[in-house]
Amino acid sequence: MGRPATIDDEKVLTAAREIFLRKGLSGTTAEVARRAGISQASIFKRYSTKQDLFLAAMHAERERMNLTENLRKRIAEVGLREALVERGVELIAFVSRVLPLAMVAWSNRGAFGASGGPAGRGAPFKDVGELVKMLEAEMRAGRLRQQDPWLVLRIFIAAVQHYVLLSGVFKTQLGPPLSSEAYMRGIVDLIWKGIGPDERPQSPGRNP
Repeated sequence: MGRPATIDDEKVLTAAREIFLRKGLSGTTAEVARRAGISQASIFKRYSTKQDLFLAAMHAERERMNLTENLRKRIAEVGLREALVERGVELIAFVSRVLPLAMVAWSNRGAFGASGGPAGRGAPFKDVGELVKMLEAEMRAGRLRQQDPWLVLRIFIAAVQHYVLLSGVFKTQLGPPLSSEAYMRGIVDLIWKGIGPDERPQSPGRNP
């Protein structure tokens, strides 16, 4: 009995990601088949066109990340602040894999018959609403200050994307080099504390 189709599918999609990232849409299904160690006919049994294969490879990678997966458990174990740092580091690794594929799709959007942005079809973060609800719950409980939870989330995700673009895509640094963990810890600390001045009443005789 042969191996289950799901194993073969994953092997094909992994090979497709490697070929398309290296060659863009000039990569061929024959190259993908050789990389996966299967026949080209086997690919077309699963995906009718090269476009379908590319989109499947891109979306399969996206499905690997769920923003709130295990987050509630980690919040209970280490607290929200540390859990957000951990999630940010995981997101940087995830976006580093997905963004190049999205950029290939965007640069070849005519071939896909698509006019959307680089993200293509479907949201890369499918459960943002759940994370917003978690932030709202923390605010209602008084563990966070009342702020727009969507704005907090936008800042968090934008920081992740910025890190990937500069360090992964453009291969440059803005300021001193930082590991993904040091970077996300700084971002979470900044969101957590804000940058406004200390508005606590000053003691008598203290200079402003």
